[in-house]
Formats: sequence, structure tokens, C-alpha cells
Amino acid sequence: MNRELRPSAKRRLAAGIEVRSRVVPIDGEVLIELSIGSPPVPLKYVLDVGSDMMWTQCSPTSGSSAIYSHDTSSSFSPVPCSDNICQSKDAAFLSCNGGGSYCRYNRGYGDGSSSQGLMAKEKFTFGNGASFKNVYFGCGQLFNKDGSTKPPADQASGIVGLGRGPLSLVSQLNLETFWYCTTGRESASGSALGVGSPAGVTAAAAITTTPLLDTLSAWYLVLLKGITVGKTALFAGQESEFELNLDGSRGMVIDSGTSFTRLIPTVYTALRSELIAQLLVVGLQVAPAAAGLDLCFLLPGGGNTNVAFPQLTFHFDGGDLVIPTENYMQVVTVENSNLACLAMLSTEGTGLSTAIFGNSQQKNMNVTFDLVANNLSFKPTQCDQS
Repeated sequence: MNRELRPSAKRRLAAGIEVRSRVVPIDGEVLIELSIGSPPVPLKYVLDVGSDMMWTQCSPTSGSSAIYSHDTSSSFSPVPCSDNICQSKDAAFLSCNGGGSYCRYNRGYGDGSSSQGLMAKEKFTFGNGASFKNVYFGCGQLFNKDGSTKPPADQASGIVGLGRGPLSLVSQLNLETFWYCTTGRESASGSALGVGSPAGVTAAAAITTTPLLDTLSAWYLVLLKGITVGKTALFAGQESEFELNLDGSRGMVIDSGTSFTRLIPTVYTALRSELIAQLLVVGLQVAPAAAGLDLCFLLPGGGNTNVAFPQLTFHFDGGDLVIPTENYMQVVTVENSNLACLAMLSTEGTGLSTAIFGNSQQKNMNVTFDLVANNLSFKPTQCDQS
């Protein structure tokens, strides 16, 4: 990365400054509450550590009431084509094509959606009052997904990217450490995103720390070395299924913007088969797929969830992470039946060459990114008490 073109090159948080905002889980997405402009307008954004820029919808879209009007803000400033960031090879989605004197963006995403609009700078304010001026963001004029112009998520105005690209909020603020913690459900006290080492969290178990792999992408990539279901290790003696390829594929991307973990097909198939084998023994029956999830089991009468589901352990490079049952099995009601469905899917048919660790598996975990030590930590935590 050409650091001279990073918009945050001279911006650095002073020691001791607390930056914190409320995080709200809604319909499989993790939303962060931020205010934009002067005077500040509170809006919600999809929190996405797999994305490398931030944008907010500036023009009306179908079904969205979360619109930011830059005409009323005294701190709004469009980015001219002469700005270095518009010429940066590190931000290929920016251009001045089509005429005009202002920089434009066209950002596509893995789910087929895209946002287009004008690049600008604006003031953003976190929930605890900490504010930052001249933050680069996209002022969205068109959002499209499968032919629909509805917003990226219910109640969301846009996306806050916390990836490694030059236009992410992490890069612009030169953050050395940041963290988030979400309950997976909306609660009165809420979940949170913060900057610096997390304080005041109630840890329920040991911390799992794994190195962040060097990569040219904006993603945070780690190495998953194996998976154990109950006492059965998948691919025992055949760990090549988890080896990292030279091109960086077969690693695991940590992503708050994806609901369910996705595993490469061979690993997913092995996990699916082992769960079926172990749960048939305790009397559960396989049920048809539901709610977009491939593997479901019929729960006993009355929807009793006190089933002895096996312990699921992900073996990361550097430490093991036990995935709580409520994080990997999702209760789904279909007609008069309650099902327990595996909240994980295969990457087959997605075009992905890497696995993804989704937000459903990160519930009630403090996820900390230390960009100085270049590692990632998971700390099982009561997030609504953090």
C-alpha cells in the first residue's frame, strides 16, 4: 500500500481518548450507530470488517427512511478529482470517468449488491461524543441488489467498512486496536464497538488469540487448522484440507457483515456428516432445510432445546475456540414444528476461495483486532454487560 496516499497519514488518536458506539443486531446484520454532519444526524450503518470503505445513502431509495441530506450540513465537502485518493491504485473503485470535476465511486459486494455516488468528506460522531472531521465517505446516489433499490439492511443508511483498505474507517483514523462485541439480539444496554483495548468487559472464558495473515486484500485473514465435533476431529491425519494455499486461499476471513460462517465444500460436508451421525445417536431426526440453512433437525415435542448437542471447536493457529451451541445451532419455527439448524453453509457456488467466519458465530464474544501485534483475539463475553 502506498502510505502517501492514505487519507489518514497524519491523523492519529491521542492516547486516552475513548471512542465507542452502540452496536445493534437486526435481522442477521450488525448495525453501528453513528452521527454524520453538522449538526449531527444519527443513523445506523452495517458494521463490516470485510469492507474497505464507508458510504451513506444521500438520495432516496425505495423503502428507506434513513437518508442523509448533505445540503443541511456545514461540514460536507465533495472530493475533487485532483485529490490524491481519487488517483490511488489502492482504491480502484474510485474514478473521474464520465466527466465532472468531482471524484465518484462504484463499489460492488460479494452478494451482488452495489453502491454508486459521489466521494465526499464529512464529520462523523461516535455514540460517546468523540468526533472526527474530514472523513472520506461515499455519498450514495444509487444502491442496487438483485434489481431492488432497498437499503443494504433494514434500518441501515449505508456501510461502515473496517477493513484494511485506505478508505476504511480503521485506516483513516490510523487505529492500532479496535474491537466489537454483539449479543446477536437487541437489548436495552446494547452491544458496542470501541477503539483501544476493551475495558469493563466480563470475560466468561479464556482468550483465544490467532495471528492475522499478511495479505494484499482488505480482509482480515486467519488460519483455521482444524475442527472437532464432540471428540471427533475432522480429517484427523489429513490436515491438508485446512492448509493455506500460496495465493492465500483456504484461509478464513473474519467478517461481521456476513451472517453465517461458510466453509469450503470438503470441510462443510465433513462437518455436516459428523453432526448427523452424532445427533442421530441422541434421537434427533434430520428435517428439510429451512430459513436458508442446509442442515436442520426436528426438536422433541414442545421445542425442547435441552438436547445434548456436541461441543464444536475451531482450532485456529495459536489457540482453540469453542463455539457455543447457541452460536452454531439456530432454532427455526416452521409451521407447528421447531427445528435446530446448523448456522453454517458451504462456499460452493459462491465463487469464494476462502472460508468466512460470520457474525452468528461471534455472538457474545469480544472480537479484538490488534493491528500493531497483527493478531486477532476472541474473548467469550456477556456483551450486554460490556
